[in-house]
Amino acid sequence: VTMDKIIYIGGVGSHDRQVNAISNELAAHYQKDVVGLPLRAARQDSVGVARLVQGNLVLTHSAGMTMLADTFPKEVIAIAPPLPALAYELILRSFIKTSGLYKSRSESHERRQKIRLYHSGSIIEHITKPQHNIGHLPRIVGFDAARQAVTLVTRGAKVTLGFMENDMLYPHSSEYHNVMTAKQHGVIIHDNLLGHHDEFVLYPVDVLAQLNQQSL
Repeated sequence: VTMDKIIYIGGVGSHDRQVNAISNELAAHYQKDVVGLPLRAARQDSVGVARLVQGNLVLTHSAGMTMLADTFPKEVIAIAPPLPALAYELILRSFIKTSGLYKSRSESHERRQKIRLYHSGSIIEHITKPQHNIGHLPRIVGFDAARQAVTLVTRGAKVTLGFMENDMLYPHSSEYHNVMTAKQHGVIIHDNLLGHHDEFVLYPVDVLAQLNQQSL
């Protein structure tokens, strides 16, 4: 079934340049129209987001999935989505996550460049728009991607959750009890995807390829 367009919603610290780069890469690979939204833009226009995603395929990274509460997409692929955690745990883990990603830069020169760009862009976004990034923390803390996935399935959507094997922000995601329950409700679970929490931002096509997504 071909869908009109793909909507991509980024996570905390995502910004226009970043989501545009990801959207362009996905559009070129899958030969589809891709509309990208940073989390900030999605938060500022939740009604517009609901209208945009209706009947379409939605890709989200991390906290991007929190924007789908009152929406009716046709399909959702959520990469490294949030699961319940205490605020101080998330803040602490975010430093560990950043450090882990930074250490992985030695894998290649290209990766080093991508990580440098990623960090510099998200730091600027955090500094200039804190209310739409750190300010989103209360919503992220209580968010349960597995429960949201089941809700979306009951609305008729096909839902895939992809958990990264080296996710230091949400470790052991695939062992979370609600993830098991979601699987029983028809949610497709892919765990142990190669890479870190933010891998999708660096290599979106490679991460989706691990879901056996040759086409979208």
